[in-house]
Amino acid sequence: MKRTLFACTFLLLFSATGFAETMYIHEVLKITLRTGPGTDHKILSMIESGQNVNIIEKGEEWSKVRLLSSGKEGWVLNRFLTDKIPTAMQLKALESNHQKLTEKYESLVEKAESYKTENTNLQTELSEIKKQFEEISNAHESLKKGSADYFKLKTSYEKSSKQLVEQTSTMEILKEKLQQKYLSFFAFGAGVLLLGIIIGIIFKSGRKQSSLY
Repeated sequence: MKRTLFACTFLLLFSATGFAETMYIHEVLKITLRTGPGTDHKILSMIESGQNVNIIEKGEEWSKVRLLSSGKEGWVLNRFLTDKIPTAMQLKALESNHQKLTEKYESLVEKAESYKTENTNLQTELSEIKKQFEEISNAHESLKKGSADYFKLKTSYEKSSKQLVEQTSTMEILKEKLQQKYLSFFAFGAGVLLLGIIIGIIFKSGRKQSSLY
């Protein structure tokens, strides 16, 4: 019998807890949480406006509630209960959301400024890279032109060098021939001179002999 009573009581408590209706304390400063449904019962604690509670047992004038913040149970007057979120709580939630949105907005503004600065830096860097690219392109064109002129000059130099070698060789040959001719002329001249001297001596000897007779 006792077990059956205990089981029924447990089921009733479990059902009351599982299907408890959530209510809020009406917009007054504080109300009393009492040990029973009446002002003659002992005050357990004071409940501030905006606290939410679970209804355990609903009465005509008083209801038994459980504080969600502490789990404490007691009785409160029904006129102080409402199923609407109090204005103060709504205002607090709105202020909290407003604060979050303000912080998010400031963060976005800060990021926008950062992106703006980064974009300016990227534009400057892009202009610098473009300038360097143009300089490199101009240098490349000059190098290509210079390379063409270099190969042209190299070809001309090699041709001139070859001609110089050929002319030097020809001059050496002519020089040798000229020396040979000069030596031949010198030998011929020396021979003529020597012949003249010999003729002169013979001529003088003939004259001396003629004068003796």
